[in-house]
Amino acid sequence: MATKIRLARFGRKKRPFYRIAVADSRFPRDGRNIEFIGYYDPLSEPITLEIKREKALGWLGKGAIPSTTVKRLLSSQGIMLEFDLIKNGKSEDIIKEELQKFEMLQELKLKNKQAKAEKKKAEKAKAAEAPIEEAATVEETAPVEEETAETPPAEETPAAAEEVPEKVEAAEESAPAAEEPEEDEKPEEAKAEEPESGKEETKEEPAPEKPAEETKE
Repeated sequence: MATKIRLARFGRKKRPFYRIAVADSRFPRDGRNIEFIGYYDPLSEPITLEIKREKALGWLGKGAIPSTTVKRLLSSQGIMLEFDLIKNGKSEDIIKEELQKFEMLQELKLKNKQAKAEKKKAEKAKAAEAPIEEAATVEETAPVEEETAETPPAEETPAAAEEVPEKVEAAEESAPAAEEPEEDEKPEEAKAEEPESGKEETKEEPAPEKPAEETKE
């Protein structure tokens, strides 16, 4: 009988989880299983993986062949490394040392993975904040542009106000100049009126009375 270690699917639609099962290769994937030696949930955060180490090593020693996915999962737990060391006849001390090295490497990988995840999360947060900052800057610059658009007329008004007094002063200066000739004209009019009045007076003088002629008797 060819024995395999594979994943048996459980759960509902679009929300599966798997059990690591030892089964006869002649049965379908979700068919009859000999034994369950672990549990795997790829959709949880973080990923859930539990494997019974001793049972997995026992079935591997009996000749059970893991599927590609199960072999990867066993390798992530160091089970395949331990099985290869046992198979090659290494001592327990060497196996412990190698497993310690493996655990240290796994911890470093986990830290790097967490650092990358945090960095990615921070980049997403910055990308989400960028549109808000741009909108705020646009709102701040809009009133400034309106003020700059309104200031040029305000600057022109003092110049226009300065021109108006200059015109008024020029008009006031020209007004006395225009009035002065009128004053000069008055004496001429008076002179012209004097001879006329003299003529009138001469005309009004009574003519000398002629002596009455003596009546002839």
